[in-house]
Amino acid sequence: MLEIIVLLTFFGLVFSSFPRYGMGNPFQIYFFVWFLVFFGYLLTQSSWITPSDEFVFVLLVINIFWFMSFVVSAPCLRSLRVHPRFAEIDTNGKLVSILQIVCVVMLPLSYLRALDLSGGEDIFTVLGYSRLRLETVEGGWGVLSYFGLLSLAISSVSLVLYKDRQIAFWRLALSLIVSLSYGYLTTGRTYFLLFFTVHLFPLILTKQIGFRGVMIGSCALLSTFVLVATMVAKGISTESDLSENVSTFLVYMRGYTVAPLLAFATLFENPTQPVCGENTFRFLLSVFHAIRLSDVEPPTLVYEWVNVPDPTNVYTVYSPYFKDFAGYGFIVLIPIVGLHVYLYRRAVTQRGVYLFLYSASVYPLFMQFFQDQYFSLLSQWIQLVFWYWLLVNGIRFKLLHGGLRCA
Repeated sequence: MLEIIVLLTFFGLVFSSFPRYGMGNPFQIYFFVWFLVFFGYLLTQSSWITPSDEFVFVLLVINIFWFMSFVVSAPCLRSLRVHPRFAEIDTNGKLVSILQIVCVVMLPLSYLRALDLSGGEDIFTVLGYSRLRLETVEGGWGVLSYFGLLSLAISSVSLVLYKDRQIAFWRLALSLIVSLSYGYLTTGRTYFLLFFTVHLFPLILTKQIGFRGVMIGSCALLSTFVLVATMVAKGISTESDLSENVSTFLVYMRGYTVAPLLAFATLFENPTQPVCGENTFRFLLSVFHAIRLSDVEPPTLVYEWVNVPDPTNVYTVYSPYFKDFAGYGFIVLIPIVGLHVYLYRRAVTQRGVYLFLYSASVYPLFMQFFQDQYFSLLSQWIQLVFWYWLLVNGIRFKLLHGGLRCA
């Protein structure tokens, strides 16, 4: 059955990559990511634990669902064109300038906080950065944690403003440097993937860059992963030679690409008692606990380590929903597919704020093989939606003659 899944994702990738559906559509991304994971597993399956036939069958059903969703959605994606009224992306340039200054001012304070979290160690050394990462995982940034996402929104909007010749290059360069600096301070590799999606995909969807631009961006993204891996001494060490670093980095990547799928297999085959939404709606539990409406502490986002045989503590996108609702948790696929298709259509035909909202939604779609980034990061999505709706004018409605009409 594994071979069938590989073929299914491969053909899904081929068909969804036809020009008529547009580069960067959600099905192209889904099948690209999962084809690589399943193909990688197929080539190395003798070195992994053997999942049950039932689990592999469930994977087959999931991918049949995605393939059929593509077939059904294909007419909605075919040859989309931007409406002339939305050809120009209307942004709030003055507010962008003000918030850009705020992000610049807060960056030195964030740096000082990073030094404090690292115990005074230089955060540009492996020891200091590793300590910073440990403290960051445990929390401790407080209000300063919100400026990283704000800087992402500012720099991605600034890129569009620069492309439309509304701001100078130095403004764009400053925004990008500040945003990347916040990313470095967060110590998270996934921040850079989010940076990649919100900056690159607006250019892809507006056809300002093509395959070559995507490859250049992908190489830049890989470079940031290598940098962070070096600084936290995971997979790459400055004390090892090139061949040894390549070998250990491949082992490291193996543990974060194929391993989560097998980790989810262990959860699927040894399920815990369903807890009816405790993991899925963790954000609400966190809010209620923070304002003291509930004594129930939200579950941790860090799962237990499992050996498959490579050690990993990430279990793919499906783990929180399966833990909460058992087999019924897979129903979450329906609204997820619908959301991606809806945002993609709006991004291509109406642009505006939807261009950035879809680009942000690409991030959890890319991360499906790793862990859930939909409901688990609901606070992050609320922040980004707020900032983008503030900075970019979307569809406006006016009340006329007792009814609503699109402005």
